[in-house]
Formats: sequence, structure tokens, C-alpha cells
Amino acid sequence: MSFLKKLFGKGDPAEGASPLVKDLIGDDMSARQAALGRVLNMGNREALDAVEEAIRRLTGKKEIDFYRPGGMRMGSPQDAYNQVVELARKGKMGDDPAHVQSLIPGVAFMNQQLMQELGRIDKKALTLYQLLGVQMQLKMKVG
Repeated sequence: MSFLKKLFGKGDPAEGASPLVKDLIGDDMSARQAALGRVLNMGNREALDAVEEAIRRLTGKKEIDFYRPGGMRMGSPQDAYNQVVELARKGKMGDDPAHVQSLIPGVAFMNQQLMQELGRIDKKALTLYQLLGVQMQLKMKVG
């Protein structure tokens, strides 16, 4: 059983998704990393659409208001780090994607450490965190 079925119970959010979206949300970490690299290299609307679809499938939300540059929250990198960890521990990473995205720039140099901790806490939280960061990068590139 895939980690997606374990996370979501009876339904698999990858069902009916394109191969790229399946790789972006799948439990094979090497395939996910390759897919993240692929969408970043593509750097176009198609890549952004795939990432946003992957986020919608993981959160179960049809409509998401994503982060808009200029809305960065204030505080220290440690505060941002702690907030993301707390959201992961409570299983609330997908509740407000724009809020999580507003914390990403604040994490700064602690990003790698945060991803390792998210991987230990909740693999879905790590996947969402990565996708939200890539969505921000693509949105700035594509507009």
C-alpha cells in the first residue's frame, strides 16, 4: 500500500493524475526529487499547473489561494521553523497553503534541517512543503 493510501484512507489522490503529478506526490523519493527538478527546469505554465494540481490533490482542496510575493511574515528564522514544524505535527500543513508559503522565506538557512525534520514527522507534510516552495519559485518565473 502506498503512503498516499495510508495518508488518505480509501482514496488515492494520485488516481487519474498525469504521470508528472503522480511523481510529484508519490512515495518514491527519488522519483519525486526528479519530478521537482523537471518542473523547475521546465519553468513554464505547464510546470506551474502540474505543481498546483499536485498541491490540490494532497490538500483535498479544489480552490487554493496561493502566496503572493510581498506578504512575507515577520519574525526570526527559528519562529518560522517552529511554526512549520507545529503545523506538521498537528497535521495542518494543507489547511492554509498561503500561510505555509509565507513562512518559507523566513526559514532561510534552516531549510534543509526543516525538511529533514518534516520527513521524520510526516512525509505528507514534507511533500507539501517541497511543492509549496516550488510553486512559489515557478509563480515568480511564470507570473
